[in-house]
Amino acid sequence: MQVAIYLCSSLAFVGGTVVTILLAYHKQTPAVWTTFTTVVLISLAFCLYWQDSIWNKQKVPIEKQSEKDQPEPPVKKSEEKKDLPQKTNGLTFKEVPASTFGIEIPDTFTVDFGNNTGTVLRSVLEKNIPLERITGISIGGEISIKIFFDKNDNFKVDTTIFDKRGNVAAIIKANDFSILQTRWDRNWDQTAFEIVDENGIPFFQIERPSHNNIRLRGIFRTSNGTVVIAGNEGLYFNPTTPIPAPATLFVYPSTNNLHKRVSP
Repeated sequence: MQVAIYLCSSLAFVGGTVVTILLAYHKQTPAVWTTFTTVVLISLAFCLYWQDSIWNKQKVPIEKQSEKDQPEPPVKKSEEKKDLPQKTNGLTFKEVPASTFGIEIPDTFTVDFGNNTGTVLRSVLEKNIPLERITGISIGGEISIKIFFDKNDNFKVDTTIFDKRGNVAAIIKANDFSILQTRWDRNWDQTAFEIVDENGIPFFQIERPSHNNIRLRGIFRTSNGTVVIAGNEGLYFNPTTPIPAPATLFVYPSTNNLHKRVSP
């Protein structure tokens, strides 16, 4: 429709121009019929424009009505349930730490020293006090071992290990260690540390099988010279007969078996 309107308008413009030229040259008869044709074209262009505008006005409400009549897209089941409360059976529980209710439970540790156990608070282990005070064992001297937590919450050990002649064989200071007896060996992993003599006899063992359990075995000397043997069957002081040694925790030599445990 727009093309027809444009064509009629253009021809009418051309016709008007031609009429002007004909009149200038006094060609009245051609001018009359050219004028007639031009008027017809103008009238046709006007009518076409009028009809087009009528159709456009009728087309808009029809389109709007068709949009209203279109069905809405179906809602996915996941979207339908998105804002709905989840159904429960009425028993919903959530475990929270006691501190949520303003209750502080003391962190306690069980220390097994030669099959003699004692329970101690974490706050006590943070003070780096002697082992006999932790276990409650009275020997008449201070045992050459301390277990404690440092300021960075790391579990640490201090001890001096002596050989059978009473010579210093190994030193451990805050888990840093040095073996002075060249024929002795040591091995460890993330939960245990062990020192053995040249015959594979454990002279020092410390194991932490779980967070709150500490196990100590070995041969120690007190400040007054008493020899204390912490074995699997108990504590022995200055024994005069052979004492069964605890089983080794690791495989030796460590050079070929570092961090390798003895198979249970």
